[in-house]
Amino acid sequence: GRTMLLHLWHKYCFEAHYQLVMTQINSKVISLSKQIYYACKDGLPITIFATLFQRKHDEIQAVLHMQTEDCGEMVTPLIAAAKSGQAHVVRMLLQQFNVNIEQTGTIKFDGLVFRNILG
Repeated sequence: GRTMLLHLWHKYCFEAHYQLVMTQINSKVISLSKQIYYACKDGLPITIFATLFQRKHDEIQAVLHMQTEDCGEMVTPLIAAAKSGQAHVVRMLLQQFNVNIEQTGTIKFDGLVFRNILG
């Protein structure tokens, strides 16, 4: 009776805490990915490098492969940098962070929408 209720309560508290922590982690990654996205789009390689340099490899890869919605486009930081003509940022992402060039996204060009465009 009481032991089972106590066990269920602890399990519920653990699961609720876990969900809260995961939500906080996801929101931090999403916030970080938006920072990196705009830095790539705007051509700010020092900001990108300084923001990512001391982070764990898995976190860096998650951020660099996350798509961000902007004006009807769904693009990764690499695609945003390439589309904006930020060759120095593209070069840095490839050389310093070994970003995957097989990324896809959805972009608009001359009023047309292109889906699954390779980065």
